[in-house]
Amino acid sequence: MANDIFKIIQDHLAKRLGIDEEEKSNISRETTFDELNKEYKFDSLDRIEFVMEIEAYFSVSIPDDVFERMVTLGDLENTLKNLIDAH
Repeated sequence: MANDIFKIIQDHLAKRLGIDEEEKSNISRETTFDELNKEYKFDSLDRIEFVMEIEAYFSVSIPDDVFERMVTLGDLENTLKNLIDAH
């Protein structure tokens, strides 16, 4: 399930950024939101909108304090996994 979650994150992010498959393959669990900002001008508003989109996809809600602590896409993946497992 974790690989599926990350693939969904990666697919949604690639669509939002307008990047191709090759660039998408460079997005990993270790990719930080700061790196996305530097590389793609993916700012804090983009981050909020993206996470809201992912929350809607998985029908979960990430608490604000958890959201604020997420640094990498792997953090987002782990948070989603924990929320899905809790249901």
